[in-house]
Amino acid sequence: MTITIKGLEPTIKNLRLLNQGMEKELTDIIRGGGQFIRGEAIRSIQSGPKSGRVYKKYNPTRTHTASAPGQAPASDTGNLVSNIMSFNKGKETTMVESRADYSKFLEYGTSKMLARPFLFPASEKGAKKIQEVIVKKLNKVIEDIKKWVIIAYNYKKQYLMLQGNEHTLVIHSFSRYRGSKEVKNIMSRIYALLHESSLSVSGASLVNLRFEFSDVIKENDGRTTHGLQRFRAVIYDS
Repeated sequence: MTITIKGLEPTIKNLRLLNQGMEKELTDIIRGGGQFIRGEAIRSIQSGPKSGRVYKKYNPTRTHTASAPGQAPASDTGNLVSNIMSFNKGKETTMVESRADYSKFLEYGTSKMLARPFLFPASEKGAKKIQEVIVKKLNKVIEDIKKWVIIAYNYKKQYLMLQGNEHTLVIHSFSRYRGSKEVKNIMSRIYALLHESSLSVSGASLVNLRFEFSDVIKENDGRTTHGLQRFRAVIYDS
């Protein structure tokens, strides 16, 4: 007994094209994530909650509210914000850093000052955001794959097909014979001829043809019995 696998060539071609597209998508997502982290860090400094000490500025009418331990630093001169950078290193790496000399003291704290982190909280939010975007993108890719990949089996022909075209065949039968016996006999004959049959298809190979659904209804004239049958055909282009 031999099992032949068919349909790999177009499937592999599509997956290669998909891989090229996904590489660019992921690069854009990572770079966008770096910009998100930078923006989140700046936002936390400029507009995040501040409940530390209140200082008088050189101008006696102005004051400055510092951040409390655990909060992002409070924006004062703007030097910290202007030194937060996001840059790319190749296709797979984006870095966000603060180039102000005192950044590490704010982020980690010192022996005399508790930490006022701003990069790590932003990076945690950024990681969640990147994960959400990637998962959403991958789910879309999976849905796209479903559109052009069909898995079908035909044990009579002994092959598994990985890609093909799916078709729905609906057949209507009518009879005015009393009751539903005649139309059911017609439907039974159609089922015997089509279900799991080995029909020839010009320019293609029939993987399988299977019965899916049937129903018998009475038409509005009160005399005609209507039989309905649905079959599913999967065809592999030769």
